[in-house]
Amino acid sequence: MRRSTRYALALVVATAVTAVARTATSSAILLIGIWQVYAVGVAVVLRSDVRQFVHTSGSVPAAVFTGVTVFGVLSIAQGLSTEFHFGAAILAFGLAYFGFVCGTWLRLDLEEPVSDPRTT
Repeated sequence: MRRSTRYALALVVATAVTAVARTATSSAILLIGIWQVYAVGVAVVLRSDVRQFVHTSGSVPAAVFTGVTVFGVLSIAQGLSTEFHFGAAILAFGLAYFGFVCGTWLRLDLEEPVSDPRTT
């Protein structure tokens, strides 16, 4: 996927998710956080190398990640007040997803051979 297409799609997704969150919260800082986490996270996951590596269905780490993410999102959304905070839940899920895709990208980046400028 071309970089410009990947970035445009990431901006559209981030704007759509933020629009959904806007129906539940009016906190500007929360909405900005949601937008930037989803914009960068989607741009990273749309990289072809990350996309090929992210498919982890049926694995134990995927199950653990999913379970902890669900519990964490619910804990954050319900821990802020007596009512469920939908905006916080969206941000919490986005942060978990962002951490996963950026961790994957970092691992792939570290696996590539690094050229030593002294030897080239």
